[in-house]
Amino acid sequence: MNSRQHIFDAIRRAQLTPIDHPSIDYSKWTVEGQSLLMDFQSMVENVGGLYSHLGQISELELLIKTHYPAAVNIISTVSLNNINAIPMDPSTDPHLLADVELIVMEASLGIAENGSVWLQDPLIRVLPFITQHLIVVLQGSRVVANMNDAYSIISTEDFGYGVFVSGPSKTADIEQSLVIGAHGALSTRIVIT
Repeated sequence: MNSRQHIFDAIRRAQLTPIDHPSIDYSKWTVEGQSLLMDFQSMVENVGGLYSHLGQISELELLIKTHYPAAVNIISTVSLNNINAIPMDPSTDPHLLADVELIVMEASLGIAENGSVWLQDPLIRVLPFITQHLIVVLQGSRVVANMNDAYSIISTEDFGYGVFVSGPSKTADIEQSLVIGAHGALSTRIVIT
């Protein structure tokens, strides 16, 4: 008997008694209303993101002018009347977007558990990652408590591409030193409407 066969035989003899997967009651983590938005805000800020709550979507333009006054190359998939945004369509070559300073786009879902947003079928997939600053607009009613709730919603939807984004790009791989904007946006602001 060779060593390989000896190992396989030992594995076959050491069969463990099967046990059922534990059942997890996700309902105890499900909160609703204002406390859910407060949990979401707290997690967005904990992962380095910025959070704004607007009464109306029309206030978005003032927010952009106030917090990003130097931004010239702006792309928005949200309708803006008084901001000069670069027109986009799905055929735009992503290589032409290297100088984009600010992108404004909508998320279809927010997750309070980790402060992330679900970006589904963006106009161009690279948009949330190529910009210097990212503003994500999200309806407050579309915030769920946890990833289990999020997956139960998105699993019923038909989409070609989606990504969870949480905060700005960051890494601490090199010398345990935190670097913001290492391979994506320098800042991410979640705007609740």
